Amino acid sequence: MPMRALLPAATLAALLAAPALAADGVEKPERECIYARNINGWNFISPDTVRITVGVNDKYDLKLFSRQTELRFRNDIGIRTRGSNWICSPLDVEVVGGEFTGRVPVVSITKVEETTAAAKPAG
Repeated sequence: MPMRALLPAATLAALLAAPALAADGVEKPERECIYARNINGWNFISPDTVRITVGVNDKYDLKLFSRQTELRFRNDIGIRTRGSNWICSPLDVEVVGGEFTGRVPVVSITKVEETTAAAKPAG
């Protein structure tokens, strides 16, 4: 009898753990992630940080592995994902552009709160 009581709960837990589908039908991971195709802008914050805009209001700071002073003068950069279009951790993304000849790994991703995003970027 105890097994019967656990079966529905286990089934429910499995259903709740299943990945959700985004509006475009693409499977979305469980944790908060950035869908790379929704990135529509960026700003130079410092030589080791760029701020990306995702959708209309969401902003994220990408802290770079190494300083890229030339990014201040660039009109565009590239965001390269690894494995899928979902960016769920720094390991999933690299920044392309600047004075370097290759790609720069990202060491941290921080969601910027609305009050911080409104502040003028440094530099």
